[in-house]
Amino acid sequence: MGIRIILISLLLYLFPTAACAEDGQIGLGIGTIAPNDSGNFNIVRASLSQPVEAIGYRGERWAVNTRGAMTLSALSNGSTNATMGTLGPDFFIHRSDPGARWFARTGLHPTLISRHSYDGKGMGGPFQFTSHLGAGRRFGVANAVSLHFQHTSNAGLFNENKGLDLLVLSLQWRL
Repeated sequence: MGIRIILISLLLYLFPTAACAEDGQIGLGIGTIAPNDSGNFNIVRASLSQPVEAIGYRGERWAVNTRGAMTLSALSNGSTNATMGTLGPDFFIHRSDPGARWFARTGLHPTLISRHSYDGKGMGGPFQFTSHLGAGRRFGVANAVSLHFQHTSNAGLFNENKGLDLLVLSLQWRL
């Protein structure tokens, strides 16, 4: 319960910051277990992000934009529920052309999870790392839809490290 309160408090604290940012985005996502994993997990997540101007690259053909991102998720396997929160950078790779709509995205976020054992699938402890890789398409200036593969594990910090693989569909809107 304590981790849930910390995650919700952090989200409520950071929301006004993202909302005031000129290019702040809010997102919603849903996902399910990836085909290579076992179990019956589902995830529903909310996200906030804003640009990190100091980190990026714009070449003649390609560009990389960085966004600071935070997610708060509800994770369930049918009989057990958990809250998961992440905070870290997302990198968007796309063509430099201002009209480019398609992008690739990746990121690595430190993660806190309120429950780390599900029907014999142990994740070791509350501190995890979540990495993701996917692709998406922009609609308008800052609205987008994306699909990504997400892996969450403790990177060997605990003896038990089963990890969790999910496929997540996300929608983002400019604030």
